[in-house]
Amino acid sequence: MPGRGFTLIELIIVAAIIIVLVALSNPLFKRTFRDTEIANSVYELAKIIEYGQRRAVIEEKKYRLIIDADKGIYFLATENNGGEKPAGGEDGERGPLWNPAGGRFGGGYTLPRGVNLTGIEKDIIFFPSGRSDKVTISVEEDGKGVYRIVSSGRAGYVRVEEIQAD
Repeated sequence: MPGRGFTLIELIIVAAIIIVLVALSNPLFKRTFRDTEIANSVYELAKIIEYGQRRAVIEEKKYRLIIDADKGIYFLATENNGGEKPAGGEDGERGPLWNPAGGRFGGGYTLPRGVNLTGIEKDIIFFPSGRSDKVTISVEEDGKGVYRIVSSGRAGYVRVEEIQAD
């Protein structure tokens, strides 16, 4: 029974259609993955801020979120009550030593490539009273605002806002 199969031309046309569809959808998938990666980093940073606030109250010692916006890294540190940095250090003043906090949040995190933090000029300090530095951090990609993280300085109050593109 001849004519029960597909011709080579039909198979080539179907393969070409599939290749064109994959090529057209690839940028969409890349953008979706990038958006998800940025959103995860933003929410992770907000959770670290909340965690630092709570740990400072529970352990009754200062915590500090150290952010290097130029390098795109951040980590949570705890005050070392046992020692002070020597006089004549970087800033010439005495003060507490900061050690990376134990556990998951002390290990350090990196922002996705091309993502910048603005609005943060110093680290965030969390006090045993439940108070912390008030901060608004803008997360930008390619010079456009994507998210804003707002901490009012009260323990447990951190808000993430998505900035709508115009």
